[in-house]
Amino acid sequence: MKEQMKKIALLSLSLILTSAYSVSIVLPSLLQHFSEYTTAQVEMLISAPSFAITVMIVLNAWLSRYMKDRPMIVGGLLLLSVSGMVPVFVQEYPVMFASRIFLGIGIGLINAKAISIFSEYYEGREKAALLGYRGSAEVLGSAVMTLVAGKLVLIRWNLAFWVYALGFVIVLLYLVWVPGNMEPGQSAGSQSAGGEKESLEAEEDGKRKCWKKEVLPIAYALFAGFVICIYCSNSLRVPMLILEKKLGTESEASIILTLMMLMGIAAGVYFGKLTMWWKEKLPGVGCLMLGAGMLLTAYAGNLPLIGIGISIVGFFYTVLVTYSFHQISEQIPQSSINTATSIVLVGCNLGAACSPFVLKWMGRFSEGVSVPFVGYAGMMGVLGIVLIVVTGRKK
Repeated sequence: MKEQMKKIALLSLSLILTSAYSVSIVLPSLLQHFSEYTTAQVEMLISAPSFAITVMIVLNAWLSRYMKDRPMIVGGLLLLSVSGMVPVFVQEYPVMFASRIFLGIGIGLINAKAISIFSEYYEGREKAALLGYRGSAEVLGSAVMTLVAGKLVLIRWNLAFWVYALGFVIVLLYLVWVPGNMEPGQSAGSQSAGGEKESLEAEEDGKRKCWKKEVLPIAYALFAGFVICIYCSNSLRVPMLILEKKLGTESEASIILTLMMLMGIAAGVYFGKLTMWWKEKLPGVGCLMLGAGMLLTAYAGNLPLIGIGISIVGFFYTVLVTYSFHQISEQIPQSSINTATSIVLVGCNLGAACSPFVLKWMGRFSEGVSVPFVGYAGMMGVLGIVLIVVTGRKK
């Protein structure tokens, strides 16, 4: 029971990682409330945390030298909870903008830790399964907070910011169930001398292969960033695709996007088993399947087919991003995991930020709304084949 609650407490850290956009539902109300400001300035109230999150992820490795994990996590959760709720009580633009920046700082403080912490307490298949569940928790938290914010905004728009009170619950879970006296790398019930020896040998091996610490995080950052770029492009263009083909309404398009999110939860749950089934071929197969999903979406002639295509994309997007973090935890020395995780997270944020520009670049070749889907499908197909061939040779 105690061990299960510790796992739940660690997984709960990911519930709030993508909460910056959970209150985007209030944007129309914000535009009315701040009518003296431009649309771009009001939209900054929603997107401002993203910039602070990216900066804090970059600074994470430096901060880790001066702050231990526990105070950094607790401090980050308290900061994001308090600052996130400020708009409930104060609706002045400068105050709200500052609070949103501090919200991003709080999320940035726990972002890398919420992922790398599983490598400190667990290993092997158990760690792989928990990293998959962590991905599901991230999607689930975003979905639930968005749903609750959508209900609260019907009462009054500023009440939507109460969703950040979730951070206080997570702080309580963490403080009660995650031991404060356990050293990183020691999982409960598995602190044997043999384990310590293996850990030291792995550390020495990591030092002999310094290139792993430098090259692998960048490679996985580029890979995960590209996958997230595709996912964000999907979110931007799927509604346009459905409306242009006259296959459904905006409401039905939102249901399709929700389906993509729900498939991400399923992918996280089954990630551990997928690593056992496909092993080193998992990234190659994942790329091919994601590409197939994009192609099906591009040429679908009805809403159910688009739903199937988007479901495939949502499932394998989560698989590939989770795979990147899992490989970092497997191949990078323990002492460098937090820094490596931060590098991959920066790649993820840049991938999301670049998606509008990539779509604009693709639009130069053709204005057809299906072009990005076909283009991404082709790129993922080529990448998938290359990865399968390379992993096949290694075997």
